[in-house]
Amino acid sequence: MNKTVTETKVNVTELTPGVNYTFTVTAVAGDNSTQSVVATLSQYTEPEVVTSLSAVNVTTSSIFVSWTKPVGSSSFYKVQWTDGGTSASFNVSETFYNIINLTAGVQYEVNVTAVAGDGSTEGQSATVTNYTKPEKVNDLNVSEITTSSIFLNWTEPLGQRSFYRVEWTDGTINMNKTETKVNVTELTPGVNYTFTVTAVAGDNNTQSDVATLSQYTKPEKVNDLTVSEIRTSSIFLNWTEPQGQRSFYRVEWTNGTINMNKTVTETKVNVTELTPGVNYTFTVIAVAGDNSTQSDVATLSQYTESEVVMRLSAVNVTTSSIFVSWTKPVGNSSFYKVQWTDGGTNFSVNVNVTSYTITNLTAGVQYEINVTAVADDNYTEGQSATVTIYTKPEKVNDLNVNEIRTSSIFLNWTEPQGQRSFYRVEWTDGTINMNKTVTETKVNVTELTPGVNYTFTVIAVAGDNNTQSGVATLSQYTKPEKVNDLTVSEIRTSSIFLNWTEPQGQRSFYRVEWTDGTINMNKTVTETKVNVTELTPGVNYTFTVIAVAGDNSTQSVVATLSQYTKPEVVTSLSVVNVTTSSVFVSWTKPVGNSSFYKVQWTGGGTSASVTVNDTFKNIINLTAGVQYEVNVTAVAGDGSTEGQSATVTNYTKPEVVTSLSVVNVTTSSIFVSWTKPVGSSSFYKVQWTGGETSASFNVNETFYNIINLTAGVQYEVNVTAVAGDGSTEGQSATVTNYTKPEKVNDLTVSEIRTSSIFLNWTEPQGQRSFYRVEWTDGTINMNKTVTETKVNVTELTPGVNYTFTVIAVAGDNRTESDVATLSQYTKPEKVNDLTVSEIRTSSIFLNWTEPQGQRSFYRVEWTDGTINMNKTVTETKVNVTELTPGVNYTFTVTAVAGDNSTQSVVATLSQYTKPEVVTSLSAVNVTTSSIFVSWTKPVGKQLLL
Repeated sequence: MNKTVTETKVNVTELTPGVNYTFTVTAVAGDNSTQSVVATLSQYTEPEVVTSLSAVNVTTSSIFVSWTKPVGSSSFYKVQWTDGGTSASFNVSETFYNIINLTAGVQYEVNVTAVAGDGSTEGQSATVTNYTKPEKVNDLNVSEITTSSIFLNWTEPLGQRSFYRVEWTDGTINMNKTETKVNVTELTPGVNYTFTVTAVAGDNNTQSDVATLSQYTKPEKVNDLTVSEIRTSSIFLNWTEPQGQRSFYRVEWTNGTINMNKTVTETKVNVTELTPGVNYTFTVIAVAGDNSTQSDVATLSQYTESEVVMRLSAVNVTTSSIFVSWTKPVGNSSFYKVQWTDGGTNFSVNVNVTSYTITNLTAGVQYEINVTAVADDNYTEGQSATVTIYTKPEKVNDLNVNEIRTSSIFLNWTEPQGQRSFYRVEWTDGTINMNKTVTETKVNVTELTPGVNYTFTVIAVAGDNNTQSGVATLSQYTKPEKVNDLTVSEIRTSSIFLNWTEPQGQRSFYRVEWTDGTINMNKTVTETKVNVTELTPGVNYTFTVIAVAGDNSTQSVVATLSQYTKPEVVTSLSVVNVTTSSVFVSWTKPVGNSSFYKVQWTGGGTSASVTVNDTFKNIINLTAGVQYEVNVTAVAGDGSTEGQSATVTNYTKPEVVTSLSVVNVTTSSIFVSWTKPVGSSSFYKVQWTGGETSASFNVNETFYNIINLTAGVQYEVNVTAVAGDGSTEGQSATVTNYTKPEKVNDLTVSEIRTSSIFLNWTEPQGQRSFYRVEWTDGTINMNKTVTETKVNVTELTPGVNYTFTVIAVAGDNRTESDVATLSQYTKPEKVNDLTVSEIRTSSIFLNWTEPQGQRSFYRVEWTDGTINMNKTVTETKVNVTELTPGVNYTFTVTAVAGDNSTQSVVATLSQYTKPEVVTSLSAVNVTTSSIFVSWTKPVGKQLLL
């Protein structure tokens, strides 16, 4: 390259960096050709600045730098670094260098300069600044742990750092660079925290490797440690869950000699296998998840209950004292609390010995005595041992007899002081010993032998049925017994014969006395019978029999009997009135006295009786049609002594037949049946009437078929049960029923339309009220009633097959004739919108719209006026082919029902086919002003050309 200049300087540009250039300068004369000797100089251009200089990897003692080769040329690179105090450099030919032996945590400035091939020409330096990583802190440890804080310590690392970053699960803190400790506060008790400490360089970014430590905070001390249950060998502890977390609780206890512990996860524990009556100290500690960090101790002292005293018993019992003793219980106790109560008043005393005499008690009272061992705290009590016992009742006072009978003696006495449950009364005749218990201060001792001397003892017994008082004693004889079974063995109008049974015990003779209320009579006998004569008929006599003892003064209780003499027989007994369930009888009062009359009757296997004061009786509730025998007897004033009976016999009327019903009805007969009436009957009279005729018939069965009746007529049928005499009739049962109307005749269709069918039929023989016409298309059932022999059924669906039934109905609107049936299709609707959709020379394509209702198929017919054709289709379109071109065709479309005969109104359309194309068209003669054309007539027809 060259250039000319007039000055003595020049700036040579557009050179390549780092290249050695040789420059020559020559002076040229005015002729522009004469030139001086050449002056020569060689010089490198400065290399370019390296690019992309960066610290690729940084450790605590090295920085690895790399860069990109600059544009142009260079020989090597000068790498220089300084920490601000110490500097160093190194030449490298690569585009990277690892600077080593640096101080940790120090900021270094690194310069990289490209040097040209002369080893001295340097380009501009590229600079990067970076800190080395600080060293990791040493000896990270915990020096203090509380429930909400952990105090950390560590050793200063080699090198430098700006500050420490302390991080934990819930927070971060940046520390002053001079302190190697921190107190992390506001932590949750019992939680495991992971702490990390990192030394951070002066750029607040470059940091050391992490020093890590995990530590639980102390759990909080448990709250509200209490005892909820104390037993002899166990104490149940409860406490409140402390704030924060914990893994489990360590429960420790000691009696001062033996130390025990257990771990639990709940806030309660039942400490078992303890010694009764001993003071235990319990501690509860919350332990963190590392099984070693634990809370402050919660402490509680408690005595176990003393054991129950053993072998508690009442050794000696009097009317006012009880002596109790027991055996010392297992374990420890300080003293014994003796408590007693009679259920109303409570008493208590403390003793150090294992026995005690309880005094000043009430006789015959139940006392509950409890003995409880008390622990050394004079408060904690064991379970009580209990014994229940009664004091002895006092002896009864003033035992005496206040009533003597043949088999009983009534005793009285005075209630003793104190209490008792009942009295035991014992007695003996010297051979047999007996007893009974009573709660009152008296007793009637029964079932004794008459005339025997008895010794009685009375003892008060306490509520345990065992503890008893001293004995009170008394002796006494019983009375002789009263005679037994005093009866009348024979009653006549003027005498009564008495009998009785010998009483238990002894007697000397019997005194028999009798009276009619006016005259008193008596006699003595030694036997157990007597015939008392010369009495008045129909009079009430009172008889007494007394057994007299051997001293002729002590006598038994009186045996008494009253008896009437027999009355006379009634007269003129007769039957006045008879119904199905009653017979009315009357009679005349007999001679003499009587109190009332006993009316008895029997018949049909049953008997009954009633008493009346009148001389007549209507006997009711009898069985119909049964013969009854009626007996009337006059009865004396005692209601049992009867005179001779008068008798009459008569039948009741038969009952009405039941369940009379019509079993079967035809057009000319009614079959009736009924249930045999209650009671008896000989035969049944069946009567019927209907229209203007009546008839009757007697039958033995409970059914009858009435024949030769008129169809559709209402008949009233009466059935009457007749008694065995052939004349006595019960009340009639009645049933009313129509005979079936006759079936209608000649059911025909007289007119068919798309939505209606007109039916006709012939009036049947007999009578009817109206006709029920029913029809169905197989899905929907419809009906209507008419009185004429025709009906127009409307609102039908076109083209549907309907089944029609006509039934004649009698005047009860229920009795129906047999069914007359007929099936008929309605006419399909006429097709709609018949149109031509395509016309060709030999075919025409027809379309139409489906009509309302139903149809089976369509019949399509066409004619050209000479030939008639047809075809059937099921779709609403048809292509009619094989037509003659240019011909006018008339088309008809008819919808046909499912019976293949009932069809709709015809839809009609006329249309020409297209004419064929003319053939052999040619120009025959052509002039300047005309062309003569000719052709051959096409197949088919055409009107003109």
